[in-house]
Amino acid sequence: MKRIAIIATILLLLLANGCKSTRSTKKTSSTSKTTVVTKPKTKDAKEVLFENMIDAYGSWETAVVKGSVSLGSLSSSFEMRMIKDEAIQISLRPIFGIEVGRLVIKDDKIYIFNKINNQYIENSLKDFSDKLPFEPTVSDLQNILLGRPFILGTNSLTAKDYKKFSITTAGKNDWRMQPKKQADKIEYLFALNGEEIECLQASQTNIKRKVVCNYQDYQHDFERLYPSSLQIDAQNSNKKYSFSLDYTSISWDRSTTIQPLSTKGYSRTTLSKMFDSLLK
Repeated sequence: MKRIAIIATILLLLLANGCKSTRSTKKTSSTSKTTVVTKPKTKDAKEVLFENMIDAYGSWETAVVKGSVSLGSLSSSFEMRMIKDEAIQISLRPIFGIEVGRLVIKDDKIYIFNKINNQYIENSLKDFSDKLPFEPTVSDLQNILLGRPFILGTNSLTAKDYKKFSITTAGKNDWRMQPKKQADKIEYLFALNGEEIECLQASQTNIKRKVVCNYQDYQHDFERLYPSSLQIDAQNSNKKYSFSLDYTSISWDRSTTIQPLSTKGYSRTTLSKMFDSLLK
């Protein structure tokens, strides 16, 4: 039991390291009224692709996700709660639904609780800026986990954001879109098939670091499109990490709460020290 709990908490730590219309006027005579004729805008195929995708993903306010997370031969069940643009909570429950670890991202802070050794970590999201070329936001992380299109540092996209992307097509259903304005020292793009995002690719331009998120097994649920399988591969010049998330169920827009555990009885530690204590 303890070994399974340790494995689950290690997985939790790895998750943390991780238009304007044109108008014409026509006068029939000097005494007649002016008739304004509005010409309908003709949308090109790329704009239609973009709008269809935005409509398919729909909107949401809260999500409660149940599933499993795997790293090689290691795996654990989990429950993930999200409040849109505000907070994320991931609870690892490897056996009998017992929580052994919790990760909370809320109010621009990240907390990790290791219930096995009664340790916790508390950091600002800004503390990860030395490891990433940008400061991650809750919205960015939620979009990645739910396989939704986004521009780094912004909230939900709308059909009006079409002009903010460069779009290329390749075949009948395959196409790509890339934000015209990229974050400093990072390039990222989305590869799609029809309305579904199949892949998110991001690379850091100043060093050899790349992250690829592959999405599969899409579901339509109450007019929302979402993947039920996510594979994340991260690579730098020395190492490569891979883990997968499989969602067995998602409940949308239900009342939910997200809160870090009380630190009473826990000792504060660092990410590296928590790893070391689990691996002893």
